[in-house]
Amino acid sequence: MNYSTTFPSTKSDAVPMTTDEVRDTLLAILGFFTDFCNRNNLYYFLAGGTLLGAIRHKGFIPWDDDIDVFMPRPDYERMHDLIRTQGIGSDRYVLIGLRAGAGTWPFAKIIDLETRVEAEYVAEEQSHLWIDIFPVDGLPSDPVLSDRHLQKAGFMKHLYGIATARLGHGKTVLHSMGKIPVNLLLRVYGAGRLAQNIDAHAKKYSFVTSDFVGNVVWSVGNGERVAKEVFSTRTQVEFCGRNFYGPAAWDRYLSSVYGNYMQLPPSEKQKSNHDITVFRNEP
Repeated sequence: MNYSTTFPSTKSDAVPMTTDEVRDTLLAILGFFTDFCNRNNLYYFLAGGTLLGAIRHKGFIPWDDDIDVFMPRPDYERMHDLIRTQGIGSDRYVLIGLRAGAGTWPFAKIIDLETRVEAEYVAEEQSHLWIDIFPVDGLPSDPVLSDRHLQKAGFMKHLYGIATARLGHGKTVLHSMGKIPVNLLLRVYGAGRLAQNIDAHAKKYSFVTSDFVGNVVWSVGNGERVAKEVFSTRTQVEFCGRNFYGPAAWDRYLSSVYGNYMQLPPSEKQKSNHDITVFRNEP
Protein backbone atom coordinates (compact mmCIF):
# COMPACT_ATOMS: atom_id res chain seq x y z
CA MET A 1 0.00 0.00 0.00
CA ASN A 2 1.33 3.42 -0.94
CA TYR A 3 1.46 6.01 1.79
CA SER A 4 1.46 9.77 1.36
CA THR A 5 2.51 12.26 4.00
CA THR A 6 0.22 14.98 2.61
CA PHE A 7 -3.30 14.88 4.03
CA PRO A 8 -6.48 16.93 3.68
CA SER A 9 -8.00 18.46 6.77
CA THR A 10 -10.10 16.23 9.03
CA LYS A 11 -13.48 15.43 7.49
CA SER A 12 -16.51 16.89 9.16
CA ASP A 13 -18.00 13.41 9.63
CA ALA A 14 -14.97 12.14 11.60
CA VAL A 15 -15.97 10.99 15.08
CA PRO A 16 -13.89 12.18 18.08
CA MET A 17 -12.45 9.31 20.09
CA THR A 18 -12.51 9.11 23.88
CA THR A 19 -9.32 8.58 25.89
CA ASP A 20 -10.25 4.93 26.44
CA GLU A 21 -10.85 4.44 22.71
CA VAL A 22 -7.50 6.02 21.89
CA ARG A 23 -5.73 3.75 24.34
CA ASP A 24 -7.55 0.67 23.04
CA THR A 25 -6.47 1.62 19.52
CA LEU A 26 -2.86 2.11 20.60
CA LEU A 27 -2.94 -1.26 22.32
CA ALA A 28 -4.25 -2.83 19.11
CA ILE A 29 -1.37 -1.31 17.11
CA LEU A 30 1.10 -2.60 19.70
CA GLY A 31 -0.46 -6.05 19.55
CA PHE A 32 -0.22 -6.10 15.76
CA PHE A 33 3.42 -5.02 15.90
CA THR A 34 4.45 -7.52 18.56
CA ASP A 35 2.70 -10.35 16.73
CA PHE A 36 4.70 -9.39 13.62
CA CYS A 37 7.91 -9.41 15.66
CA ASN A 38 7.15 -12.77 17.27
CA ARG A 39 6.37 -14.38 13.90
CA ASN A 40 9.61 -13.10 12.42
CA ASN A 41 11.87 -13.62 15.45
CA LEU A 42 12.49 -9.89 15.87
CA TYR A 43 13.71 -8.62 19.24
CA TYR A 44 11.69 -5.78 20.76
CA PHE A 45 10.88 -4.53 24.24
CA LEU A 46 8.71 -1.86 25.83
CA ALA A 47 10.64 1.27 26.77
CA GLY A 48 10.35 4.82 28.04
CA GLY A 49 7.03 5.83 29.55
CA THR A 50 5.38 2.64 28.28
CA LEU A 51 7.73 0.43 30.29
CA LEU A 52 7.41 2.78 33.26
CA GLY A 53 3.63 2.52 32.98
CA ALA A 54 3.83 -1.27 32.84
CA ILE A 55 5.94 -1.47 36.00
CA ARG A 56 4.29 1.29 38.04
CA HIS A 57 0.68 1.16 36.79
CA LYS A 58 0.33 -2.17 34.93
CA GLY A 59 -0.73 -0.09 31.94
CA PHE A 60 -0.65 3.48 30.64
CA ILE A 61 0.65 6.20 32.89
CA PRO A 62 -2.67 7.88 33.81
CA TRP A 63 -1.84 11.11 31.96
CA ASP A 64 0.04 9.45 29.08
CA ASP A 65 -1.21 8.83 25.55
CA ASP A 66 1.52 7.09 23.58
CA ILE A 67 3.48 3.84 23.28
CA ASP A 68 7.26 3.55 22.95
CA VAL A 69 9.13 0.43 21.84
CA PHE A 70 12.86 -0.24 21.47
CA MET A 71 14.58 -2.56 18.99
CA PRO A 72 18.32 -3.27 18.75
CA ARG A 73 19.58 -1.67 15.54
CA PRO A 74 20.12 -5.03 13.71
CA ASP A 75 16.50 -6.08 14.39
CA TYR A 76 15.24 -2.61 13.53
CA GLU A 77 16.95 -2.79 10.14
CA ARG A 78 15.72 -6.34 9.50
CA MET A 79 12.16 -5.27 10.32
CA HIS A 80 12.35 -2.65 7.57
CA ASP A 81 13.84 -5.16 5.11
CA LEU A 82 11.08 -7.69 5.84
CA ILE A 83 8.29 -5.16 5.42
CA ARG A 84 9.84 -3.81 2.24
CA THR A 85 10.05 -7.26 0.63
CA GLN A 86 7.07 -9.05 2.16
CA GLY A 87 4.74 -6.28 3.26
CA ILE A 88 3.38 -5.66 6.72
CA GLY A 89 0.37 -7.95 6.28
CA SER A 90 -2.37 -5.38 6.79
CA ASP A 91 -4.32 -2.73 4.90
CA ARG A 92 -4.96 -0.88 8.14
CA TYR A 93 -1.41 -0.43 9.46
CA VAL A 94 1.56 1.20 7.74
CA LEU A 95 5.21 1.57 8.72
CA ILE A 96 6.52 5.12 8.23
CA GLY A 97 9.70 7.02 8.97
CA LEU A 98 13.02 7.86 7.32
CA ARG A 99 14.13 4.25 6.89
CA ALA A 100 10.71 3.24 5.55
CA GLY A 101 10.81 5.94 2.86
CA ALA A 102 7.61 7.61 4.07
CA GLY A 103 7.96 10.72 6.20
CA THR A 104 11.13 12.12 7.72
CA TRP A 105 11.10 10.84 11.29
CA PRO A 106 14.57 9.46 12.21
CA PHE A 107 12.83 6.50 13.85
CA ALA A 108 9.87 4.33 12.85
CA LYS A 109 6.15 4.57 13.47
CA ILE A 110 3.32 2.17 12.82
CA ILE A 111 0.19 4.16 12.08
CA ASP A 112 -3.50 3.22 12.03
CA LEU A 113 -5.10 4.45 8.80
CA GLU A 114 -8.58 4.20 10.32
CA THR A 115 -7.79 7.13 12.62
CA ARG A 116 -6.93 10.77 12.06
CA VAL A 117 -5.07 13.14 14.33
CA GLU A 118 -5.19 16.90 14.61
CA ALA A 119 -2.01 18.11 16.30
CA GLU A 120 -1.48 21.60 17.64
CA TYR A 121 2.29 21.79 17.29
CA VAL A 122 3.68 18.90 15.22
CA ALA A 123 4.07 18.18 11.51
CA GLU A 124 1.22 16.95 9.34
CA GLU A 125 2.93 13.62 8.59
CA GLN A 126 1.77 12.55 12.06
CA SER A 127 -1.90 12.66 11.07
CA HIS A 128 -2.81 9.10 12.07
CA LEU A 129 -2.59 7.51 15.51
CA TRP A 130 0.78 5.82 15.98
CA ILE A 131 3.22 3.91 18.14
CA ASP A 132 6.91 4.83 18.13
CA ILE A 133 9.67 2.30 17.41
CA PHE A 134 13.17 3.49 18.33
CA PRO A 135 16.42 1.77 17.32
CA VAL A 136 18.94 1.13 20.08
CA ASP A 137 22.48 2.00 19.00
CA GLY A 138 25.96 1.66 20.41
CA LEU A 139 27.58 4.26 22.68
CA PRO A 140 31.21 4.90 23.63
CA SER A 141 32.58 3.10 26.67
CA ASP A 142 34.11 6.39 27.81
CA PRO A 143 31.34 8.18 29.79
CA VAL A 144 32.56 11.62 28.73
CA LEU A 145 32.50 10.73 25.03
CA SER A 146 29.13 9.07 25.49
CA ASP A 147 27.68 12.17 27.15
CA ARG A 148 28.94 14.34 24.28
CA HIS A 149 27.49 11.92 21.74
CA LEU A 150 24.05 11.98 23.40
CA GLN A 151 24.14 15.75 23.93
CA LYS A 152 24.83 16.28 20.23
CA ALA A 153 21.99 13.90 19.40
CA GLY A 154 19.69 15.88 21.69
CA PHE A 155 20.63 19.14 19.96
CA MET A 156 19.98 17.61 16.54
CA LYS A 157 16.62 16.33 17.79
CA HIS A 158 15.78 19.88 18.93
CA LEU A 159 16.58 21.28 15.48
CA TYR A 160 14.44 18.63 13.84
CA GLY A 161 11.57 19.51 16.17
CA ILE A 162 11.79 23.17 15.14
CA ALA A 163 11.99 22.26 11.45
CA THR A 164 8.80 20.19 11.61
CA ALA A 165 6.81 22.49 13.91
CA ARG A 166 3.79 24.37 12.65
CA LEU A 167 4.51 28.01 11.93
CA GLY A 168 2.92 30.40 14.39
CA HIS A 169 2.15 27.71 16.97
CA GLY A 170 3.80 27.42 20.37
CA LYS A 171 3.20 27.15 24.10
CA THR A 172 3.18 30.95 24.29
CA VAL A 173 2.82 33.77 21.72
CA LEU A 174 6.43 34.83 22.35
CA HIS A 175 7.66 31.30 21.85
CA SER A 176 5.65 30.78 18.66
CA MET A 177 6.86 34.06 17.13
CA GLY A 178 10.46 33.61 18.24
CA LYS A 179 10.94 30.28 16.53
CA ILE A 180 9.62 31.37 13.11
CA PRO A 181 12.98 32.61 11.67
CA VAL A 182 14.80 29.46 12.79
CA ASN A 183 11.92 27.33 11.55
CA LEU A 184 12.10 28.89 8.10
CA LEU A 185 15.87 28.43 7.88
CA LEU A 186 15.64 24.80 8.94
CA ARG A 187 12.82 24.18 6.50
CA VAL A 188 15.11 25.37 3.72
CA TYR A 189 17.78 22.97 4.96
CA GLY A 190 15.15 20.23 5.07
CA ALA A 191 13.72 17.98 7.78
CA GLY A 192 14.77 14.97 5.73
CA ARG A 193 18.41 16.05 5.74
CA LEU A 194 18.25 16.70 9.47
CA ALA A 195 16.81 13.22 10.01
CA GLN A 196 19.54 11.68 7.86
CA ASN A 197 22.14 13.48 9.98
CA ILE A 198 20.53 12.15 13.17
CA ASP A 199 20.45 8.63 11.74
CA ALA A 200 24.10 8.75 10.68
CA HIS A 201 25.13 10.13 14.06
CA ALA A 202 23.21 7.38 15.87
CA LYS A 203 24.92 4.65 13.85
CA LYS A 204 28.43 5.93 14.51
CA TYR A 205 28.93 3.27 17.21
CA SER A 206 27.85 -0.26 16.35
CA PHE A 207 25.27 -1.90 18.58
CA VAL A 208 26.94 -5.29 18.02
CA THR A 209 30.44 -4.29 19.14
CA SER A 210 29.56 -1.75 21.84
CA ASP A 211 29.42 -2.52 25.56
CA PHE A 212 27.05 0.41 26.18
CA VAL A 213 23.92 1.25 24.20
CA GLY A 214 20.94 3.58 24.20
CA ASN A 215 18.27 5.41 22.24
CA VAL A 216 20.37 7.92 20.34
CA VAL A 217 18.01 9.04 17.56
CA TRP A 218 15.49 10.50 20.04
CA SER A 219 17.61 10.87 23.17
CA VAL A 220 16.09 12.22 26.36
CA GLY A 221 19.49 12.73 27.98
CA ASN A 222 22.57 11.03 29.31
CA GLY A 223 20.46 8.60 31.31
CA GLU A 224 19.81 6.76 28.04
CA ARG A 225 23.25 5.12 28.34
CA VAL A 226 23.11 1.65 29.89
CA ALA A 227 25.28 -1.46 29.69
CA LYS A 228 24.18 -3.62 26.76
CA GLU A 229 23.60 -6.48 29.17
CA VAL A 230 20.60 -4.52 30.53
CA PHE A 231 18.80 -5.18 27.24
CA SER A 232 20.29 -8.57 26.44
CA THR A 233 17.64 -10.60 28.28
CA ARG A 234 13.89 -10.02 28.20
CA THR A 235 11.03 -10.84 30.50
CA GLN A 236 7.28 -10.46 30.11
CA VAL A 237 5.65 -7.47 31.77
CA GLU A 238 1.94 -6.75 32.13
CA PHE A 239 0.50 -3.83 30.23
CA CYS A 240 -3.28 -3.28 30.18
CA GLY A 241 -4.00 -6.91 30.97
CA ARG A 242 -1.68 -8.29 28.30
CA ASN A 243 1.90 -9.50 28.44
CA PHE A 244 4.63 -7.90 26.34
CA TYR A 245 8.39 -8.08 26.47
CA GLY A 246 10.43 -5.70 28.58
CA PRO A 247 14.11 -5.84 29.53
CA ALA A 248 14.71 -8.31 32.36
CA ALA A 249 16.89 -5.65 34.01
CA TRP A 250 14.11 -3.07 33.76
CA ASP A 251 14.99 -1.59 37.17
CA ARG A 252 18.47 -0.60 35.95
CA TYR A 253 17.08 1.00 32.81
CA LEU A 254 14.24 2.88 34.50
CA SER A 255 16.52 4.07 37.32
CA SER A 256 19.01 5.39 34.77
CA VAL A 257 16.37 7.32 32.79
CA TYR A 258 13.95 8.40 35.54
CA GLY A 259 15.79 8.09 38.86
CA ASN A 260 13.24 7.19 41.55
CA TYR A 261 10.73 6.03 38.97
CA MET A 262 8.16 4.71 41.45
CA GLN A 263 7.60 8.21 42.84
CA LEU A 264 4.92 10.17 40.98
CA PRO A 265 5.97 13.55 39.56
CA PRO A 266 4.43 16.77 40.93
CA SER A 267 0.83 17.30 39.88
CA GLU A 268 1.77 20.16 37.53
CA LYS A 269 3.93 17.73 35.51
CA GLN A 270 1.26 15.07 35.27
CA LYS A 271 0.23 15.93 31.73
CA SER A 272 0.71 14.55 28.26
CA ASN A 273 3.49 15.76 25.98
CA HIS A 274 1.14 15.53 23.00
CA ASP A 275 -1.48 18.15 22.21
CA ILE A 276 -3.63 16.09 19.87
CA THR A 277 -7.24 15.31 19.09
CA VAL A 278 -7.94 11.86 17.64
CA PHE A 279 -10.84 10.97 15.35
CA ARG A 280 -12.12 7.71 13.97
CA ASN A 281 -12.71 7.79 10.22
CA GLU A 282 -16.25 6.97 9.22
CA PRO A 283 -17.05 5.39 5.84
